[in-house]
Amino acid sequence: RAFELRGYWENITDPETCLRMNRNVLSEVLPPPATGIDPGAEIAEGADVPDCRIEAGAVIGRGCKLRGCRVAAGARLQANVKADYAEIQAGATIGSGSLLGPSVSIGEGAVIESDARIGPNASVGPGCVVRERASLSSAMMFESSELGARAALVNVVLGRGGKVNGGERITGMPDKVIEILAS
Repeated sequence: RAFELRGYWENITDPETCLRMNRNVLSEVLPPPATGIDPGAEIAEGADVPDCRIEAGAVIGRGCKLRGCRVAAGARLQANVKADYAEIQAGATIGSGSLLGPSVSIGEGAVIESDARIGPNASVGPGCVVRERASLSSAMMFESSELGARAALVNVVLGRGGKVNGGERITGMPDKVIEILAS
């Protein structure tokens, strides 16, 4: 038999689809994000932050260019970070020269070292570490996992506590995501 489904439906087969579905559902349910800079935030001279919500205690370094981002309290973005439509949770640190977005989420207390490339469509969980010059695209890192220096993940799910050594490149396909589960 066939059944007509009314409303939103998405076949969740890979991280990119999951992130797109979450974004679509949230955009229907939640009000548009508030923009503005809390007076308790520290924005360096020369930083460009249009259409962003930056909470008290956040620090935005010189030369940063953010568009449509949400930066939570205590997050620190070092010099020359570029981010489009990214959400950076409380206490996260983004190293100088890093590039985020679009559709990127950085978890609470995560550390992204210098010159990292995160996105599009990527999620770095709480307490994760992404070492210098590493990249992550259409992928998810769960809590306390680590991506080594100059390593790359594309269409990969890295389980809680998982570790990818420096220089490694792991690539799945949009219809066949690689899952790395840590014990």
